[in-house]
Amino acid sequence: MPTKYLTAAETAALVRKALKAQFPAVKFSVRTREYAGGASLDVAWTDGPHEKAVQQVTSQFRGADFDSSQDLMTYREGPASVTAGGELERVSYGADFIHTRREYSACYGRWCSGLDLYQAPALSEQLRGMFALLTAGGSPTDGVSFGEQHGNGILTGRSYDAAHSFEQWAPKLRAQGYTVEVEAEPTSSGPLHTLAIYRPARAAA
Repeated sequence: MPTKYLTAAETAALVRKALKAQFPAVKFSVRTREYAGGASLDVAWTDGPHEKAVQQVTSQFRGADFDSSQDLMTYREGPASVTAGGELERVSYGADFIHTRREYSACYGRWCSGLDLYQAPALSEQLRGMFALLTAGGSPTDGVSFGEQHGNGILTGRSYDAAHSFEQWAPKLRAQGYTVEVEAEPTSSGPLHTLAIYRPARAAA
């Protein structure tokens, strides 16, 4: 079976087309990067779908796989298609790897990495994302806890990371319309940092 070898630019065009079909409301940047012996694609977008959803689309256009345990790159056998003349032809994509990068607007941050952001997610979902981020990697919880009631939320923690994160997240939550208070209460175990989030006035009953 003959093989049709696509360039990186031709592969990028196919990726753009597939992303537009799957996520028509989202603007994607697809750029080619060529280097000695190969090429890759960089895909970037703001908010919109979460990264795994985008990777499910882009992964089919990768031309290679990399096994870090063996420091080994293997090339994929591309899909077969029927040509205009009715013959089978295999396609070899021109980008070894496709890297994805999701960026966030002023309202959101990395705590939303697992959420779709076509519209503002519920506060409960955001609190779970913040908790997961503060306790990721098996790090000690350091008193990290969260709760949500009647559209208001609270997140607490004792570590420097929690205090720094609360300060970074507060303006983004305010940009969503929430009233936010960041406080530190002295305790015998050290300061207890609190991020209190109150629902927007327009959402009040």
